[in-house]
Amino acid sequence: MNDSLLSFSFATAGPTIEVQAVTKGTAILPCDIVPPIANDSAILVIWYKNEMTAIYRMLSVL
Repeated sequence: MNDSLLSFSFATAGPTIEVQAVTKGTAILPCDIVPPIANDSAILVIWYKNEMTAIYRMLSVL
């Protein structure tokens, strides 16, 4: 089996969070999308690699 380990670090409002996963495996990406305003919601969340390349997008259907 030729699996590679991927490692990601995330800058959040708190401490940096590192996530690791095996290539083609599953990872849980941390994302606090609790809106600061009541009855509001996130429509689009995008994770970036090196602040340039979008690596994952999550679109909410209203």
